Parts: sequence; C-alpha cells; structure tokens
Amino acid sequence: MQVAASRVSDFADGVWFVELGGLRDSTLVPQAVATVLGVHDDGARPIIDTLCELLRSRRLLLVIDSCDHLIDSCAAVIDALRAACPDVRVLATSREPLNVGGEMVWRVKPLSDPHTSEGFAAQAVSVTPDAVRLFLERAAGWHVDEHWTERESDCIERICKRLDGIPLAIELAAARARALPVQELENQLANRFQILGSGSRSLPKRLAEPGSHGGLEL
Repeated sequence: MQVAASRVSDFADGVWFVELGGLRDSTLVPQAVATVLGVHDDGARPIIDTLCELLRSRRLLLVIDSCDHLIDSCAAVIDALRAACPDVRVLATSREPLNVGGEMVWRVKPLSDPHTSEGFAAQAVSVTPDAVRLFLERAAGWHVDEHWTERESDCIERICKRLDGIPLAIELAAARARALPVQELENQLANRFQILGSGSRSLPKRLAEPGSHGGLEL
C-alpha cells in the first residue's frame, strides 16, 4: 500500500486495491477485480474479456493482495490483462511467484537485522524500529491500551526479536495481545509460532489455520 500510494501520480486512471484474503472460490477472482473497478457483469461474455476491453486504453495500477491460495486463477487474470492492456501495471502479493510473463519478483525481507552468521537465531537478531512500530499499530487495532509502560515496551521489542522480525508473525502476535498481557505472550512464545496459529476468526484462512506459517519460510 505504501508503494501504491507513492505511485498515484504516475497513473492517470488511478490506483486500485483488490483484497483476495477472504475469497475462497478461485473462479471469482475476475469478478473481484471487476467489482473494485466498478465493472458490471452483463453475463453475455466472460467478465475477464469485459475487463480487458475496458482497461485496454487505461493507465492504472492494480494492487492485488493475498494471491497465495488462488495462485492459478490470479496468474490467469494478470496474464490476460498484461497481454491486452499495455498501460496497466499489477502489483501482486503472494508467498510464491505467479510465473507469468514479465513478472519481476521482489522478496520482502524481515524487519530485523541479523548481526552474525548464525542466521535468524533469536540471540543474533536486532529488530528494526519498523518491527516494533508494526506491533504497536496492529495492537492498537485490537483496542488494547496504546500507552505502554517501559517494561512492556522492552517486552514488545523482545517479542519482535523472538519472531525474527517477520511481519506476518508480528501481526499475529499483536492480535493475541487483545487477550494476553504482553509479558505472558512473551512467555508463551517458547514455541514461537504455535501460539500464533489460533488467531481471530476474521483473519484470512491462510493466516488463521494452524500450520499455515510454513509459507513464511522460517
């Protein structure tokens, strides 16, 4: 979203955000894109054809978030748009490449700074201010106290450090702060990612299911 916001002035027809995290039916990916763009399906032809015709002369950025669980359908839609709409750019988030023509892959790094060759062992990692800020922003979103004591702030930094600065893990931990004091949350992170598997029912399926964190490439 930060990248998209920084490029708004480059696209005469705007920047559009499509969130697929809650979508389960892969056949509805074209419809999800059409809905965001305000394109109505008349049923006379495939909606992807309508989209391609509408966007053929447009210059816009389409941000498609959470493609992981619908990867084949997303790839097909993006490939069709790429072929038919020369001035449409797509920024897609996924835990694996879409493998479509013209794709450029940008790996999002953890919000941490490994100091030694030991990799991301907790004792070898220094978290960045962005990691702590992410925790605080997401925790505030769960309506918990935003005024942390110095002790709690130190605890939050250790939590982020223990989670290797991985943004998804930090977000899940912040959600758990709704029910647990941060000191207790830190204690329960002895098995770092198991506790994070039982988050909110409103989380996208790929985040809420136990065992889903393998895609984090820990």
